[in-house]
Amino acid sequence: YLSKLPSKRSKVKKIPVKNDFGPAESKNIFMDIPQSVILFAQKGIAYEDPNYYNASVLINALGGMGLNSILMKELRQNLGITYGISASVVPKKHGSTVAGLMSTDSSTASEAISAVKDTLSRVKKEGIDEQLFKNTKTSLVNNLTFLLSNNTNTAILLDDMQINDRDVNRINNYANIINDVKLEEVNKLASSLLDPENLFFVEVGRNAQSK
Repeated sequence: YLSKLPSKRSKVKKIPVKNDFGPAESKNIFMDIPQSVILFAQKGIAYEDPNYYNASVLINALGGMGLNSILMKELRQNLGITYGISASVVPKKHGSTVAGLMSTDSSTASEAISAVKDTLSRVKKEGIDEQLFKNTKTSLVNNLTFLLSNNTNTAILLDDMQINDRDVNRINNYANIINDVKLEEVNKLASSLLDPENLFFVEVGRNAQSK
């Protein structure tokens, strides 16, 4: 059924691209739920940027490796204040972000926010180690393989690539592209991309009532 789709998307009116986040701010929304849900984001990196795949490895090491990610180990294993936290690169045609999501008890929401900032500050300064770097690259390649084994996910991926004018051949070259990423380039990017002092936070939960 995918063969019936047009090879190119129809022309649409161009929207000016603005990827300037400005100063960081936070928003608190009250909802009577047992845990606070917290979204955080900062300025990201464009898909066309030469450092895009370096960023993919970096942010997946931070929050895209499940229990093995840096943020998960820090906030769940070390601090015990969340069951789950994730982060990913979100490259869109009209603005790119690095975005993350976590949940925590309302009483530990402030601690969780501080921990995210502190962890990003540490990675910005120290980078990631070689073993995590290797594991992250393997995970990224394997995840695409699993993604393409499902028709629905394949259709969503191809649709996203068409909407954002991306080269479909990058799917075939993905493993080589990821395997060519160098650790020193990832850690160099960490020092310039990560911006813990300019993270936007949106918290939904009981904690907002007292703010």
